[in-house]
Amino acid sequence: MADIWKIVNFAIKTLTVQPVISKKILSANVLMTGIIVLLHTVFDEPRLRGVYVLCQVAVPVFFTISAYLYFQRWELSWKCYRQKIQRRLKSLWLPFVLFNALIVVYYYVKLYLLPIPSERQLLLGGLETLCSCLFGVPQVMNGPLWFVRELMVFILLAPLLGWVVLWGWRSTLVIVLASFVACRFASYFSLFYWLPCLAFGCYCALHEESIIGLLDRIRKWTYSKPTVIVCFLCFIAVAYSCLQEAEDSSLFYYAFRMSAPVWTVLIYSLCDNLLPRWLVGQVAPLTFFIFCSHTFFINIVSTLLSRFLPMLPCGLSHLVVFAVSFTLVVLMGKVLSHIRPLWLLLSGFRGK
Repeated sequence: MADIWKIVNFAIKTLTVQPVISKKILSANVLMTGIIVLLHTVFDEPRLRGVYVLCQVAVPVFFTISAYLYFQRWELSWKCYRQKIQRRLKSLWLPFVLFNALIVVYYYVKLYLLPIPSERQLLLGGLETLCSCLFGVPQVMNGPLWFVRELMVFILLAPLLGWVVLWGWRSTLVIVLASFVACRFASYFSLFYWLPCLAFGCYCALHEESIIGLLDRIRKWTYSKPTVIVCFLCFIAVAYSCLQEAEDSSLFYYAFRMSAPVWTVLIYSLCDNLLPRWLVGQVAPLTFFIFCSHTFFINIVSTLLSRFLPMLPCGLSHLVVFAVSFTLVVLMGKVLSHIRPLWLLLSGFRGK
């Protein structure tokens, strides 16, 4: 009887916690989307290397959120596996092909307006990429879409990861340690480089009760605001200590990246809101579109800015490019969301 009441109490607790978790995931998704746009705004500027390193938190957090959401209501069965693959074909593969096609069109228009030999070669490569996508071999023309490609690979391997993580924290730790050993050989753009983040997201989903219990205990013996401030300052200190080792093969830099989801979960567990609710409400439905299309806007805005305002200081010019690009992509998403059939394709049928 005691066991039954324990199960009932956990079910009631989960029902009350889930909406809170959902809101925090939406907030983190919006925050990390903004950081990704900033990352691709400053990545080629050596004088803003510190900002670039700090922005590295976004990708590992995205992988963790993706794994967490995938393993919600998951079971080790062929039926569950088949259903999740069918859903991801609509939510990942279709927009992956569509955005790769759009980048080819973009370069074709750019080639027509500014005929440059290097751009012509890039267009040919883009056509090859598009054909490979249509025939099921996922390659990337639009830079950020490597993440979508690796999520498709993750879907195929997810049952194996879930089976290992189901055994508990020890088997999950084995995955993390093995990834640290192999990080020098795996590419940044490979799924296997990000296995610790995927394993952490999987663990949070499959062992949610223990994670919630741990976070509850942390909240009881700490003061929320001072703890958040200290954690944030420590995280910044670690980020800037990585400046001299900011290479994908650096073990210290790898540890910094892989720790980002843990810091994020800790900070969000101690804070009610990191972003204004109105901002999350406006941007959250658009985050996938922003992620897939923001490089278009960054390229256009930075080109126009360098042509018409070339004398702007480095930091200010990048800030302007970020602010204008983010605003434009949000406005474009708002407009396209009213064209329902097109928006469903662009957003991967999210929010249908």
